[in-house]
Amino acid sequence: MADAFHTVTWRALPVWMVAVALLLYGADEPLASLVLFWPAALLGLVLVLRGRPAPTAWELAAGFCLAAAALLHVLTQRWPSAAPEMAALCLSAGLLFAVPRLARTRRAITRLIDLILILAGLIGLAAFLDFVIDPSTQWGRPRPFHAGRLSAPFLSANTAATFYGAILIFAGARLLEAMRRDVPASSNSDRFGERARSLLVPVSVLLVCGTDLFLSASRAGISLAMTGLLALLVWDSLSHWRGRPGEKSARQAWVPTVFVGLSGLVFLMSGTLYASRLEAGLLDLADRTSAYAAYWDALRLQPLFGDGLGSFAFTNDVIATAEQAAVLQDQGAAHNVLLQWGLQTGLVGTTVMLTFFAAMMEGMRRGLSRRRRQCTQLRAVLVVALFMAGHGMVDYALEIPAMSALLAVWLGLGRAILWRPRGG
Repeated sequence: MADAFHTVTWRALPVWMVAVALLLYGADEPLASLVLFWPAALLGLVLVLRGRPAPTAWELAAGFCLAAAALLHVLTQRWPSAAPEMAALCLSAGLLFAVPRLARTRRAITRLIDLILILAGLIGLAAFLDFVIDPSTQWGRPRPFHAGRLSAPFLSANTAATFYGAILIFAGARLLEAMRRDVPASSNSDRFGERARSLLVPVSVLLVCGTDLFLSASRAGISLAMTGLLALLVWDSLSHWRGRPGEKSARQAWVPTVFVGLSGLVFLMSGTLYASRLEAGLLDLADRTSAYAAYWDALRLQPLFGDGLGSFAFTNDVIATAEQAAVLQDQGAAHNVLLQWGLQTGLVGTTVMLTFFAAMMEGMRRGLSRRRRQCTQLRAVLVVALFMAGHGMVDYALEIPAMSALLAVWLGLGRAILWRPRGG
């Protein structure tokens, strides 16, 4: 896995773009989104038009929808406020199209996944050290909010929980693969050394990102991430045992034990803050419920096409009342991806988004039956996508360009696995 450090060719460009976006507070600034849009859009366009295979029907449909949305915002004179969010959408679409055409072999797919884990582990280690040195600051600057909770490399601790939770699940998938892999060696000592090397990166990333996840103290993020990790363990183990009955049963019996031990270690190291916030959750739940009710009522103002991308702040000010002002004035997003899309793009845009997402997920689920290799990685893609979507129902991480781009890279890697020859 360490050879992922040497993945510096142009095939790794999507991963490096997301890494740069993460370090810019998730590219959650209009200028950062606009700057990152152009290379991603150009990369996606060149690879779709000149790469192999030829553009799929879904890719052409996605491109048409993006073009139609851009034209609609120009005609309605909403383009200035919509441009940054349109840029973030095009960034994600460009990566979604580019990754499967860049990672065209099993080795390339695995190396890109390993590169993501290594870079995320390094970012997570830097965030942990920054938090331990002074929890009241972030990268030496005062925190705008979420004081006392780990939020780097983002401004929001809840967004950080989505990031570290997704990495945690994929590190778990790579750990499963490393524990099951046969290690050819001439002696027991050589075999032990090779096994230790294969486990070093996934275990390290799992511990670092798991610790950061709990230090974020995001109740929904932690709960959903740990549920996703458990679901992946159970799903993949059952599928593996069913497909290879009796094969290396002694080694397989250690898999749950290792995961339980690592999870317990992470909780002992950093779970106290999470436990304390569970007790104080009722007040936050009441405020969030009040905001959801206001946004649900606001959907009827522009039900078909919404108020346009980038219009949330405008809509939030329009619907504020004396009773709700104290809750709504601090909201930078709806904290629910469906409400956010409904307010900005209406029923049409939300339906298109859900259709694309559901079609990709169903295609990957059905594709599992045709795969013999990299099934654990494909299951991890499905679990991570569901985790990020689930946390998006109670938070706004998917509105951050780097997070939507990371999801696009995961889905692109899933598509790359499915594009491999049947049974390969």
